[in-house]
Amino acid sequence: MSIFWRLRKIPKILLKEKNVQGRWFRLLIGTAIGLFLFYYSFREVDWVIFWQSFGKTNLWFLLPALLGVVVYLLIKAWRWQILLENGLDISKKRIWQSSVIGAAFNIFLPYLGEAVRGIRVGQGKDKSFIFSTIIFEKIIDSVFLLLVIYFFSYYLEFPDWFRNGINIFSYFVLVALLVALIIPKIRSILPQWAGGKLASEFLNWKLLVRLFLITILSWLVLTLVYAQVAASLGIMLSFWAYLFLVCFLYIGLSIPSAPGYIGVYQFLILFGLSFFGVGKELALAYSFVIYLALALPTGLLGWYYLVKG
Repeated sequence: MSIFWRLRKIPKILLKEKNVQGRWFRLLIGTAIGLFLFYYSFREVDWVIFWQSFGKTNLWFLLPALLGVVVYLLIKAWRWQILLENGLDISKKRIWQSSVIGAAFNIFLPYLGEAVRGIRVGQGKDKSFIFSTIIFEKIIDSVFLLLVIYFFSYYLEFPDWFRNGINIFSYFVLVALLVALIIPKIRSILPQWAGGKLASEFLNWKLLVRLFLITILSWLVLTLVYAQVAASLGIMLSFWAYLFLVCFLYIGLSIPSAPGYIGVYQFLILFGLSFFGVGKELALAYSFVIYLALALPTGLLGWYYLVKG
């Protein structure tokens, strides 16, 4: 079966899944938001300085970053494997390949990647359990990201609108945890994948600690990737500054985005680096270089496994 046939079948498969139509609507809204933020980010840019910033890029510095992206993908697949092992017998190879294909789709078509990896790994399996593991991953990631942001809130002066937004996001995560995982009476009326599966399979303290430690490791590796790419452009900040940037960025990317996160990605990096005095043109150049550093290995691996079948 050719790669083009597989790609043609994916939208049809996705449309059979529940709530996927909502993802397409979110993508349309995200495109409008992304185009606006792209225009806003590039207003009054000095194009000479912008292109000069690209010229400063040291390509040799990018090679370790590309390797770091692969390590990050391996760690994420390892965490997913641990979750899936609690209820299903799926080979490590299939989990890895599905995870990479999903990550590749997420880069270019936000929100569809999770559906793609869940569908691909779950052929002939319990899909409600598989998608509950994906939801659980998002919960663990959100908890870690919020903890880091709250830590930095004691050292950085955030605008009031940003603090309010983080507080609202935190309350949402907390309520989701209480309702879906802790309160039995409420959980009993939720769909199995939304409440029962999460609670019955994953409320194990040893498992939770193990998963959270792996989560920390994955985000630290990704932070090193961001720091290495920044160094290739001559941006020298502390490791903690890049950790803040990564956490701030990925919380922000939870809003609807255009394909490829166009506009949203540039705006968030521009805003995040502004806390550390990085100039607008250099920050925007960095946003494109780091995006390519993440997309290149992920996209090539995802394409390879999609072709391979």
